[in-house]
Amino acid sequence: AEELDGGTGGDGQDDATAAAAAAAKPKDLVLCKATVKVRDLLDEARHDAWVKLSGTKEGLVHLKLQLTPSVGADGLPHDIYQPDQYLLQVNLLEAKDLVSAGVLGLGLVRSTPYVTLRLGNETLRSKNAKRGRHPVWADHTFELEVDDASTQRLVMQVWHSGTVRDVSLGRAVVDLEPLMASNHLEDRWLDLEDVESGQLRVQVSMVRVRRECRLDSLCNSPAGTPTKGRSGTSTPV
Repeated sequence: AEELDGGTGGDGQDDATAAAAAAAKPKDLVLCKATVKVRDLLDEARHDAWVKLSGTKEGLVHLKLQLTPSVGADGLPHDIYQPDQYLLQVNLLEAKDLVSAGVLGLGLVRSTPYVTLRLGNETLRSKNAKRGRHPVWADHTFELEVDDASTQRLVMQVWHSGTVRDVSLGRAVVDLEPLMASNHLEDRWLDLEDVESGQLRVQVSMVRVRRECRLDSLCNSPAGTPTKGRSGTSTPV
């Protein structure tokens, strides 16, 4: 026990001596640095260049860099880009020849139409238009996120806003896949289903949100100085 205590005391003295020596040692000085933008690595498989040193009047450093995607649990490399995202833009303009409220068994009440737009799990609602069979919404615009344009359909339902309950005035369905090949706003009159008469006028277009780099916090910044936040722009397909 005496030898163990003595040994512990000796280790404590050695630690104190090492700490004092470390404190007395001068700190390393940064002579210069080289900066490489990660964005430059996205345009070529390998980056081989002489980079000018900053913090000094002259000097170059030769760097060979390669951007390698991380590997997931499935053993496959992740794409450094997020998949393309699409938005469906719909301008609700007007309707005509809607079935009258009387036909629906609502007496002499004039229809107060509005429209719901459903895409996937997202549903949006327009404002009520003025009463009548030929309502106008005056360029009422919606944007809905598209998950899979090859299988999804936009369902637009026209309703009468009643005091007790709302009643359907028909619906129109739009397939999204043909819009993928279009590069302009399409103006359409759509026949309403499940009713005797009625058409709905809309303008539809598919908008692609430019894909973003998963390294977006670094892509526009010098190495070692990441930025905060994300940004993206929307452009027609």
